[in-house]
Amino acid sequence: MRVAAFLVLALIPLAGRAQDADVLKRALPRLPPTAAADGVKTFRLAKGFRIELVASEPHVVSPVDLAFDEDGRLWVVEMIDYPYDEREGLPPEGRIRVLEDDDGDGRFERSFIFAEQLRWPTGLCLWDGGVFVASAPDILYLKDTDGDHKADRKEIVFTGFRRNNVQALVSNLRWGLDNWFTGSSGQDGGQVWSLRKPDQAAVSVEGRHFRFRPTGEIEALSGDGRYSNTSDDFGRRFCSATSSPVRHVVLEDRYLRRNPHLPVSAVVHAAAAEGSAGPVYPASAPEPWRVLGTAYFMSGRAESVIGSIERGGAVTGYFTGATGPLIYRGTALGEGCYGQYFIGECGMNLVHRRTLVPVGSTFRADRVEEESEFLTSTDNWFRPVSLANGPDGALYIVDMYRETIEHPWSIPPALKSHLDLRSGRDRGRIWRVTAEGAPQYQRPRLGRANTAELVAALERPDAWWRETAARLLYERQDKSAVGRLERLVADAKQPTTRAAALWALQGLGALRPEVAEAALEDTSSGVREQAVCLARIETLLDFDDSDARVRMELAFRMGETGDPRATDVLARLAKGADVWLRTAIVSSSRTRAVDLLRRLADDEIASLIAITIGARNDEREIANISELARDSSTILSGLGNGLKRANQSLASVPALAPVLDDAERAALDDSKPVARRIEAVRVLSYGSFEAAKRRLPRLFDARVPAPVRLAAFRSLVTFPDREVGALLLEHWPTLDAEAQRESLAWFRPADRQALLLQAIEKERVSPADIGADLRRALLANKSLAERAEKLLGSAGAGDRRAVIQTYRPALGKKGNVAAGREVYRKNCLNCHRIGDEGHDVGPNLASIRTKSPEEIMDQILDPNRLVEPQYFAYQILTTDGRTFDGVLDSASETTVTLRGAEGATETVLRANIERIFCSGVSLMPEGLEKTIDKKQMADLIAFLRSP
Repeated sequence: MRVAAFLVLALIPLAGRAQDADVLKRALPRLPPTAAADGVKTFRLAKGFRIELVASEPHVVSPVDLAFDEDGRLWVVEMIDYPYDEREGLPPEGRIRVLEDDDGDGRFERSFIFAEQLRWPTGLCLWDGGVFVASAPDILYLKDTDGDHKADRKEIVFTGFRRNNVQALVSNLRWGLDNWFTGSSGQDGGQVWSLRKPDQAAVSVEGRHFRFRPTGEIEALSGDGRYSNTSDDFGRRFCSATSSPVRHVVLEDRYLRRNPHLPVSAVVHAAAAEGSAGPVYPASAPEPWRVLGTAYFMSGRAESVIGSIERGGAVTGYFTGATGPLIYRGTALGEGCYGQYFIGECGMNLVHRRTLVPVGSTFRADRVEEESEFLTSTDNWFRPVSLANGPDGALYIVDMYRETIEHPWSIPPALKSHLDLRSGRDRGRIWRVTAEGAPQYQRPRLGRANTAELVAALERPDAWWRETAARLLYERQDKSAVGRLERLVADAKQPTTRAAALWALQGLGALRPEVAEAALEDTSSGVREQAVCLARIETLLDFDDSDARVRMELAFRMGETGDPRATDVLARLAKGADVWLRTAIVSSSRTRAVDLLRRLADDEIASLIAITIGARNDEREIANISELARDSSTILSGLGNGLKRANQSLASVPALAPVLDDAERAALDDSKPVARRIEAVRVLSYGSFEAAKRRLPRLFDARVPAPVRLAAFRSLVTFPDREVGALLLEHWPTLDAEAQRESLAWFRPADRQALLLQAIEKERVSPADIGADLRRALLANKSLAERAEKLLGSAGAGDRRAVIQTYRPALGKKGNVAAGREVYRKNCLNCHRIGDEGHDVGPNLASIRTKSPEEIMDQILDPNRLVEPQYFAYQILTTDGRTFDGVLDSASETTVTLRGAEGATETVLRANIERIFCSGVSLMPEGLEKTIDKKQMADLIAFLRSP
């Protein structure tokens, strides 16, 4: 019956007119909920495991996060007001509920409401008998002081988190190994300040995570994603994005900010082996509204909706709501599962899992189930939004249990009026997963434990006991624990216990140097990593280790000392270092960059060190490396790159004048290899504009090899001088399409746009050459808007629909796969990958194979109709007038990285950014009909759909 309904959905008119209301209503059948007692029957669980219900409505409703306290009570966040709040005229309805298990069988039969009327609560963590709650814009502290089971103390501890997107709020508050609470700021971000520490400056958490202490300290951490934050036994943090299930936080902001001139292209590693395009295998059928919504988007009638449809119109089979990840660290699933990564996919009604395999400084996340999932449900209402380790070593699943999980902005209004987005707000479930035959649940009683018993709990194999005991030791600050903790550091069997004991001593202010230094010889690399973090710096100057993550921590620590021996340590670590370790090394080179560069002049790291020297623009440093730069093109380019970031050039360094002269000659010398000429052209971009304008236009000639010619354009447009515009327009008629696109980037800043409009008025540039994003920028320029509209018209989907209509005959042609491959190589390869060819800027085109010819053609000719947010085009305008375009690759406290054509990345120091904005359109240009005719379109479609 469902299949028939879906066929109907594809055929009905989607205009949303009043007369269609009954049709739409009939086409959107309500999928009924499953009674809590029958929920187990809907699950498909990996072999050898069992799942059971431990709590459900009415004892828990709309749960999104949970935590077990020291006595086994279950604290739950109820986000009842999802997805609406008081801005829609509704009062805040969020609650904190506490569930109790009276008979100790692991099922929670009783509950009470601890706090209510909270705005969009999304996470909690326990502290001193109370609870910190993420409730944007605040983090609250709630506590019951009179014993009536209701919070009578309500304090705003931190405030300033934004609350724009209900699915991108501050969340996932977790106790960390280092005695801080960590959290995710989501994608809403904010400028956050502490009310307990009012003298502390506001902290920017834009696109990052954060950590805080109950006393009121707060600081930003590296991290990204939405509803996600989890750690392993040694404090390594992981997160997820909507469609990227496993992301390892490799580089910490607190280290990187010591060297603000270091361009860092990424701080987080997307660890999933197959990338973010990997499939999932749900057991549930697609929800009718999603099928209809997809058709609605694909029809082009959803222009007023904020959002996009993923995977080119596929309704199911991919990550769309990867949330609440957990590194499982318990015993009840069996030894083989310890350390595995689990994540809920609430849109597809399943729980996915991975193994984490160390690879250098980071990890690779491999699927455990090849073409299935750890847990799926046939019930569309099953919404696993968060996961937790329990005191019994089991995996706990927070099931929000809603009919619909989606942001209201992303649903076409014509459909939304027929959906009840609050349906299920009075339902919710908590599930417990164990291996078959696992021991029965036993309720903990750590709240009554004395200090000796808390220390002993650090030896338990289940992480919940270690984390809870460590938090209680930190709360109580009882120094009588010191002797026992030191013995654990030396003698405990489990490395996880030894690491926890080290940090417990640090939290008590009682970690003796000799204890930390003895741990440097531990057999576990994870313990040695903690010891490096905690040991005295002078001890580390003679320390070495073979483990990549220990070496990274050692590299970071070298930035804390002025001892010249630290240069030896960093030089030793650089040999064979991966890109992450190289970044760590250079972050610690601020005061020793020249000496380190001399030691590593022939190493891959040399360019990065030279960039920081140039960006600092210290005359003494630059003079000291001039000789090295003359002898090394790598160092020369790095220095030039850095100087350009400081609004200077290689021309300001007298000792390098001969090198610039050589570059001018080599760039124009037809007898030189193409690679040498391209390198020379790049050097010219780091020199003076006077030299560049004399030489580079001579390379615009069509007889010059295409790669050299394109390099010349790319070099010229790095200069902000107004003469650049005149040179580009002078040669415009002779430029090919790629050179024109490179040239147009120069005209993006508002103060240059008049030149371009003037050229269009004089018919030197055709309006058809102007891409969608630049057209929008011209129309948005208040001083030029009237002229721009007269010349360009208003940008709209109607233009594209007319083009698509003229290309309909291509769908009836039989395409040639081999010819289509050549069309792909000429037009698509710079930004899209298929197999081993191409670049990962836009979506991998292997995923397009299952789409219809109509869908593929529509996406090619109208690339802005359906754009996933990760492929939106961004533009950065720097303080010296340069512009950079691309998709947002990463951001940290000191840098922003864009990824552009051919996969090239450009990392811009925040200190050099005047303005950054998202265009809201695809990086893929409109107008491919100019270079792909109907026959070529048929060939290209045939190639894209071929095996």
